[in-house]
Order: sequence, then C-alpha cells, then structure tokens
Amino acid sequence: MASPADEAARLRRSAVADIAGGRARRAVQSLTQAINLVSVRCDLPPDEAQQRQRVHHACLLTLAVARLTLDGVAAAHKELEAAHLLTGDDPELAARWHAQHGLILGRSGDLVAAAAELEEATRSLDVFTPQEQCSILINRGMVAFERARPTEAVSLFTTAAEVATEAGLDRQRFMALHNAGYAAYLTGDLPGALARLAAADAIDADVVRAPACSTAAASCMRPGCSTKRSRCSPVRPSHVVVDATTCCAARSCWRRLEFCSSWAIPPLQAVRLGQLIDASCVPERRAGWPVRQQPR
Repeated sequence: MASPADEAARLRRSAVADIAGGRARRAVQSLTQAINLVSVRCDLPPDEAQQRQRVHHACLLTLAVARLTLDGVAAAHKELEAAHLLTGDDPELAARWHAQHGLILGRSGDLVAAAAELEEATRSLDVFTPQEQCSILINRGMVAFERARPTEAVSLFTTAAEVATEAGLDRQRFMALHNAGYAAYLTGDLPGALARLAAADAIDADVVRAPACSTAAASCMRPGCSTKRSRCSPVRPSHVVVDATTCCAARSCWRRLEFCSSWAIPPLQAVRLGQLIDASCVPERRAGWPVRQQPR
C-alpha cells in the first residue's frame, strides 16, 4: 500500500496533467485531497515529516497555478503564501518557490517582478530536474521576449535547447529552438531564425506544429527572403530597433500569416497586407506573455 506522501505525489502528477489539459477544477480537487494526506503532524518521524512537507509544498505550488486559472491572481498568491511558510531554510524549496512565483507573475503581466523571481530560481538551477530546468529557462525567455529583449530571449532559449539536447528531451528542445528562432527573427537575424526553426522542425516530438509553421512563414516574408524557396539572404540589417512597436508588428505578422494561410492569399499580397497592418500598428499592452511554445 502506498504511503500518504506517495499517494499525494501521485495525485499531484494527475493534477499537473489536468491543468495542462484545461481541467483546472478537477486539478483543485485532486490537490486538495493530496494536501489533506500530507498535512504534517508533530508525532511523525523526522524523515517522514520532511517528505510530507516537500510534497505538501509541491502541491501548494501546483494549486497556485490552478487557482490562477479559476479565480485570478489574488487566489494564486494565497496558495503561494502558504507554500512560502513551508519553505523554511530549505534551498531547494526556496528555488522551487521562486520559479513558480515567477511563472505566475509572468502569466499575470508583472514582467519585471517575474524576471527577478525566475533569475533567482536560476541561481539554484541544479536542484531541478533537466525538464524543470528547461521550463524555467523557457519561461525566462518568454518574459524577456515580452519585455522587448529578444537578444536576451535568444540566449535563454538556446541554453534551454542545450539542456534539452543533453537530457534527450525532444519536446523541450523543440519548444526552445522554435522560440529561439522567433526571437532571432525579431533581432533581424533572419538566417539564424530560419536555421533554428528548421532545426526545430526536424525534431520528432509530440507537439502542435501550427505555430512553428506560421513563424517560419512570417520570417520568409521579410524583405530579402525568397517567397518561392523560403531562403533568406545572409545580409543582416545594419541596425534593428527592438521595442514595443516592433513586438506589436511581429504579433501582427503572426496573425496575418494565420489569416493568409486560411484564405490561400498569395505571398506577395500577404506582404502588402502586412505593410498596411504594420503602418498602423501601435504598441499593445497585454497581460502576460503571448502564447508561443510554452512549457507546461
């Protein structure tokens, strides 16, 4: 028979899958049951008490994400505060708390604070599994991207891809390379963008590839690219100003590519349409980072 801690850990894994599948309410039920199993009592042996504390802490961090989906930021922070009380002086629990806090801050739109929390988690990256390390680095890259820092995002996504490659994590490697390609596209490095997107496309991973196809098509429609062969000139622009307007134009490019693909609009007409969109583009204020390839 499984111990309370083991059963709670199983329920948490099930809840993680439910959150990823859009079943946050079911996840809350599983996590509540798990937390009831591992609430530490004073009469437990020290080792068992510590094990339950760690599982309890993990359940609260996962519950914060579910609460964010269902009830908003305030409800998520309530669970984070409860987890913080269990952290104590344990460096691993502290690192995990900073990582989850950064994730929730990023999704709720507080990007400066999110960047600080995720950077703090990265200082203790070795306490995380390779898959978790990839998620933290990708989340940091998403925050950098949304803060109009694509060069920093490229570096973070590239590091995540290296970790994923070494660990044999194809899905995480695909996400990291795809996002690195999109960020490189914003820096003006079109050959680098297409190379990364092609490398991602070559990975046999269980992922949704529609966003990657749209990103590659958007890159190929930039000036200097052949619309027939999807090849890009190796000439890099002398300077590229990356700011909120540039990111807005990139999001417009994403949307028009999806539209043009749906209606079979020829590439040259798509370029003209894009020029009209970009000419009237103004910076967007969005809550949280855009949905590219995100870790779960």
